[in-house]
Order: sequence, then C-alpha cells, then structure tokens
Amino acid sequence: MAGFVGYGTGGGIRAVEQLRRIMGELKIADVPAQSHCRCSPTSPSRNRPTRPTRRLHLRPAPRRPLTRMLEEIVTWFAAPAPLRAERQSATA
Repeated sequence: MAGFVGYGTGGGIRAVEQLRRIMGELKIADVPAQSHCRCSPTSPSRNRPTRPTRRLHLRPAPRRPLTRMLEEIVTWFAAPAPLRAERQSATA
C-alpha cells in the first residue's frame, strides 16, 4: 500500500502521477488521496519584501489532505485482515 506526498513549485503533481503508474506496474496498490508541499524560490521573511534567492523554501503540506491520505492507507491495509485470519485458521 502506498501514499504519495509531492513537493516542488507545482506541488509535485506530475511526479506523483508518474509514480502512480510505476507502482501500478509493480502491482503495488496506492490510495487516491495525496498531499502536496509547495516550494517557493523567495525569502520567507515577513519583515522585508520577498525577493528571489538561490534557496528553495519548503512550505509544509496542509494537514487535512495528509490526514485523509493516512486514514485511507490504514483503512485499505486493515480491510483484508478478516481474510488473513480466515486463511490462518484454515491452514492450522
């Protein structure tokens, strides 16, 4: 089971979509919810005007999409638990 957090100036959306295809080819399930962090090539200081710098400043991902993605992973991971228990009792 996989969940994705993208980052970059565009939130890493294209990179996440490419990773979804690769994970599908590897037969690894992924949840549809995803979270994105945005990078900004400007100074994070509020006391002076923003100006371009050589460093990228990562803004944290909003909690709601990240929480939703983690909840989906837990739900999908727990779903086959009864099947695993049934299989173990059948082989014992």
